Amino acid sequence: MRRLIVFSDPGGAKPCLSLAKKWQDSDELLVCSDRQYAFFETFGIPVRQCRSEDAHAIFEEFQPDSLYSGTSYTSRIELDFICEAKRRGIHTTSFVDHYTSFDVRFGTAEARILPDEIHVLDEKAAALALEGGLPDSRIRITGNPYHEFLGSWRSRLTKEQVFQKLEIPLSGAKIILFAPDPLSNAGGAEKFGTDEVAILKLFLESLGEAGRPTQLLIKAHPNQSMEYLKTGLKNVPKNVELHLVPAEKDALLNDLIQQTDLVVGMFSSILLEAELLGKKSLGILVGFKKSILFQQTATSPITDKEKLFKQIKTI
Repeated sequence: MRRLIVFSDPGGAKPCLSLAKKWQDSDELLVCSDRQYAFFETFGIPVRQCRSEDAHAIFEEFQPDSLYSGTSYTSRIELDFICEAKRRGIHTTSFVDHYTSFDVRFGTAEARILPDEIHVLDEKAAALALEGGLPDSRIRITGNPYHEFLGSWRSRLTKEQVFQKLEIPLSGAKIILFAPDPLSNAGGAEKFGTDEVAILKLFLESLGEAGRPTQLLIKAHPNQSMEYLKTGLKNVPKNVELHLVPAEKDALLNDLIQQTDLVVGMFSSILLEAELLGKKSLGILVGFKKSILFQQTATSPITDKEKLFKQIKTI
């Protein structure tokens, strides 16, 4: 089979590349994206840079039997490739990597662009897809292909090698990776009651209260405004050694996770990914004014400030 795979946002990129890795020995593949990420290196799959307007030429050149895509909210490339595939009668499948914005991932209610199959994480996601107006006949519960990939992935680097590549000296202190969700891109505090900067400030306060020497590494989401995130770093406690992990080091993210003592976030899938890699994770949902759906982790998220402070002291 000749499979064309297209994605944009990182949440869809990793599942798409995981399937490409799985299919590469049996099928002919062409993987395309309008974005470039350092983590492509993790999969060893060639990714061609392309744009929405390249769809016709790419279909003419590759003559695919099927199209598999992500469902980005920052780009139209997947929708435009689905349109081209449908004009040619080619089977289309899209994977939704989260529980949000089902109503906008496939165009508007007045102008839906639907693939033949819509793959979702679990029953909760399937129910939300139905609420978002997507047809039941096209929804398939598949889980996340990237999680299957992580189940067999192991780092080949020592802790010293990982931190040398990151250009961060090891201090012997506890190592915590903080990976916030960019809520400021999706309504921020007005919609959720809090955002990534407020959670960052609260987390730094809890680390200061604990008083233990800590190396805190912050890994921002690729869609995050770093200028805004840095506004939460004005009062870093003296016991916290802070490092920002740049996007160009994303190929080392899984290696880094396996060398940390704790991965902290809000409701990002990185919390479950950490557990799949054998590490502890902690979700902070203090101040949220609405229920948040996230992929289940071994540890329930903390919604109370006092419980957060108590939990951090035990790390």
